[in-house]
Amino acid sequence: MKGEKKMKKNSLILIVISLLISFYSINIYAWELKITATGVDLDVSNIFSIIIGVDETANNIPSPPFPPHCTVKIEIIPASGERLYKNIQLDESNVADYIWNIALDPHGQYGQPGLRTAILDWSISDLNNFEGSLSIIDGKDGTGDFLVDMKANTSYNIPGDKEAFYSIVWNRIPDNPPRELTLNLQKNWNLSSFPLKYLCYTGSKPDVPIFEGTTDEVVTSLKDCSILEQIKGKYSVIRNFDANGAGTYDPNMPDFMNTLTYIAGGHGYWIKMNQEANLTISSDNFVFAEKSDELSLRKGWNLVGYWHPAMQYLNPLPDVPVDSDVEKIEVLSLNDIFCSINGKYEVIRNFDLNGAGTYDPSLPSFMNTLNYAAPQYAYWIKMKDAYNLHYNCNNSSK
Repeated sequence: MKGEKKMKKNSLILIVISLLISFYSINIYAWELKITATGVDLDVSNIFSIIIGVDETANNIPSPPFPPHCTVKIEIIPASGERLYKNIQLDESNVADYIWNIALDPHGQYGQPGLRTAILDWSISDLNNFEGSLSIIDGKDGTGDFLVDMKANTSYNIPGDKEAFYSIVWNRIPDNPPRELTLNLQKNWNLSSFPLKYLCYTGSKPDVPIFEGTTDEVVTSLKDCSILEQIKGKYSVIRNFDANGAGTYDPNMPDFMNTLTYIAGGHGYWIKMNQEANLTISSDNFVFAEKSDELSLRKGWNLVGYWHPAMQYLNPLPDVPVDSDVEKIEVLSLNDIFCSINGKYEVIRNFDLNGAGTYDPSLPSFMNTLNYAAPQYAYWIKMKDAYNLHYNCNNSSK
């Protein structure tokens, strides 16, 4: 019996030591993801995969030869040029962005030339201890247009008739640093927005577009919304515009007479201030929207916000109130800012302390008076058709 107890005690010690060794050997950023490409089913090989990831040790496996008859091909193309099936990159603490260049041929090497569609799919539940954003970008090296958020979706269709290149970008955002934004509200009218995953409302929850992961706040009166706390008593009216038309909230009127019943992140609002005031929002109290987050726009006029963390502008830098900590990025065209809806809208308008501005993509640049988009501001956008808006246009900021 004594010997048995001693063996049990030693076993427990070994188990504890084993658990400690396992725990301390875990790299919190280690992960790998299998991405499968499925081509047209023509009774030949039409399913192939790649594996990407990050770990404390790099690991590459070359891509095997494809069969002579197949309807899709997918490979990883590292800097070395050797095409790979698996590419696990070395985890380096000072690296924020990891990029995998991908070659995809949705047609493969079978049948008559012509356009075909390959389906990429993956399981985000396969990722362990995953942080940051994971996106598919058009073109090599993460320099093209944003295509899809891989954490919010599990598949994406890519058409083509020959090999084309894409990149998968992991932005780790190492320590998720706190964020703060101060809105500089001028006396009188401001066309403003809040770049937050936030919805405050009275009565029934409004049937309006909101960001995925939005936090709800239900109040008895709109003046009690936490986002408006810092300017309570400093504004006289707030107005909006959505699919139901225009709405108004006057804090001095009985609630039943007000037609605006919600404040939503990403939406635009006319706020009439009695005096100049600052409104500071912090990640300690609110969740900021990411530039890849989407809101659906309807055909016709939309009053929407701007949730990219940086101010983007055409030279010269506009003289308008913007938080001094906001990054300033020069672009060549407003199309670089509103890339997600290029060709889908007729005109964009704004309003700031300099008055109203207009951008019409069909007009020469010298005839347009709107030359920027910045946090705290909102924009009137006239859409030709319904479409989703995001600001993940890879113009340089995270």
